[in-house]
Amino acid sequence: MKRAKSEQIRSAVITYLKRRQYQESEIHVLTRKEGKKDLTTELEDMSVKKQIRLNAGTENSVACSSISGDFVSCDQQFARLRKHILESADNESKELSSLLYPLFVHIYVDLLSSGYKPSAHKFHERHNEIFHSEEQKDFIRCLRKLESRAELLVAKDVMDFREHRFCVSLSQESVKCLLNYLKAGDNMIILQIINQNIKIQVIKDGTQSLELQRSNSPASSAYECPDGRDKEKEDEADPSAMSVEDAELLKSLRETICRVRALPPNLPSVCFYTFINAYQGLCTSNVSPDARLICGGFEDSSIQLWRLQPEPLASQSTESCNSNITLAADFIYKDEDERKVKIDLESQEAVTLRAHSGPVYKTAFSPDSRYILSCSRDATVRLWDLTTRSNVAIYQGHSGCVWDVDFCEVTGHFATSSHDQTVKLWSMDRIYPLRSFVGHTYDVDCVAVHPNGNYVASGSGDRSVRLWSIQDGKCVRLFSGHRGSILGLAFSPNGQLLASAGEDRRVHIWDLGSGALLKDLRGHSDTVHSLAFSRCNAMVASGGMDCYIRIWDVRRGNEPTSPQLVEGHTSAELLGAFPTKSATVSFLRFARHNLLLAAGAIQ
Repeated sequence: MKRAKSEQIRSAVITYLKRRQYQESEIHVLTRKEGKKDLTTELEDMSVKKQIRLNAGTENSVACSSISGDFVSCDQQFARLRKHILESADNESKELSSLLYPLFVHIYVDLLSSGYKPSAHKFHERHNEIFHSEEQKDFIRCLRKLESRAELLVAKDVMDFREHRFCVSLSQESVKCLLNYLKAGDNMIILQIINQNIKIQVIKDGTQSLELQRSNSPASSAYECPDGRDKEKEDEADPSAMSVEDAELLKSLRETICRVRALPPNLPSVCFYTFINAYQGLCTSNVSPDARLICGGFEDSSIQLWRLQPEPLASQSTESCNSNITLAADFIYKDEDERKVKIDLESQEAVTLRAHSGPVYKTAFSPDSRYILSCSRDATVRLWDLTTRSNVAIYQGHSGCVWDVDFCEVTGHFATSSHDQTVKLWSMDRIYPLRSFVGHTYDVDCVAVHPNGNYVASGSGDRSVRLWSIQDGKCVRLFSGHRGSILGLAFSPNGQLLASAGEDRRVHIWDLGSGALLKDLRGHSDTVHSLAFSRCNAMVASGGMDCYIRIWDVRRGNEPTSPQLVEGHTSAELLGAFPTKSATVSFLRFARHNLLLAAGAIQ
């Protein structure tokens, strides 16, 4: 009877997951039967978990542990990649096929070292015949003879292969093809192995140039050859092999570089966009990552887009548009005016998007500037396709006003914060939340996603900032010290620092690794709404209701400076202050070439 009830529950869970559009592999992982849980923890897993807690940097973005050991996922992802390579163009197929050998070896070794011996041998039997090189076949046959993790540890060739990153030379077209494939589906195991164990050399114009992997790779700063030699160390100049003059010149150059790095950062150039006559009531503003569009969210439930470049706003026609209502009378002169309407659409300098039924409190552009998210008092989040200027998705899950939304540049997910005291994680292709973070005791006013995509920070009216782990939904850091609601958050690009500000007019800089307060920056005379780190992680910009943009040096120590350089109760870290002529600051972001983009409306 008990077993029958358990089977009914499992069947109901599988039905629910299928209705929620989960894939078969995901359902298998979530519903597979497991024996009695082992309460022991491997030393490797303990060190990995500690490393995650102590180092919340961008280097942890893809994965900080071994693969799950799920044979189905490993086999499916490897088989899909192999099929994609075979179906690619001849040149790309030939180059990308060199990835299959290191991927096969690392998947097999990881499965075997994790204790999944039958799965490892089954994976070996299914895919070992695709390799024809004698050297590769000999090594793969040696792998098949290994039976346990203990045998792996004493196999010197296998350990060398595992510890040193495998080099693969690809053209720019092949790299682009690979990235597009990895982004298109569920390829986390493949992506993890590539980032951790494979080094890609990009071939440019017949010469090979080293291309560092994304900053989220755990070993992105080191380039290692298959034979175990460190490529960077080989490229470094050996002072003993130089002449005396060259050695002194190299020493002087290094000292000069150290002195330049120790200098205070240069103040950025500021480009401030002012909304004038915003009679609709501007709630938020944003500039697209490619700096071509600026948008504003207003109290009349509208979102307005303006172009910042000379070209007009491009648009593609669609069969159905949720933003327009077509009447029968519109078809009378359709043939005559079709060309004129098309010209008018292409020449528009501003576009208004309407779908919300309440004020639009926040907007966020996707990293590719193709989509925009908006959140509103109507407790919904909407996704807009900027190529068609239409609302393509509605995300409902909050029970109160949605105050903030933020995109993740790594995974494509986004997070929202709401009046219902929760933070939710979403995916663009699913209209329901993937995870909810509960712990705040008041409105969650702002949210920010960590650069590595593994953490979410939230600021609340309960005067606390929380850092949540996306993997398990737990709060891993609690920052307290503000004296008012937190209204602005920003991560440093390297993922080591978090800035927070709000009603208490203070800007706090937190160390994510230790959870300590590094800086308490004072100088604003009113509420602070916007924060942004420079791309070099050396400066943070802040702005708000006092109509000033202030730039702070976060690397500077706490030693006092000359009284002539510090006004009133302003902190010594202040590098400069820029007035905005009675315009409140609602948006800040550092662009390329040390340019600070800012926007706001006149009070």
